[in-house]
Amino acid sequence: MKEDEINNVTSEADKIFENFESTEHEGVRDILKYFDRIHDKLFTFNNILIAGYFAMSRFFDSFSIYMIIIPLVNLGLLLL
Repeated sequence: MKEDEINNVTSEADKIFENFESTEHEGVRDILKYFDRIHDKLFTFNNILIAGYFAMSRFFDSFSIYMIIIPLVNLGLLLL
């Protein structure tokens, strides 16, 4: 009788650990999914900034072309 109870407890423990592992896997997958979405939005925003800096340098003579360094450095960081 005791051996059946021990087997029952170990099988329940195994099910609990499998549930924990699947929850952990889903959590990591969700974190990566949200990180990718945020990264895509930042990448798009940075490209808009680069285009804006080029447009401003063409329309305004007082605007320095060297200001383009800021979004280009940011682009490099995003690529890393």
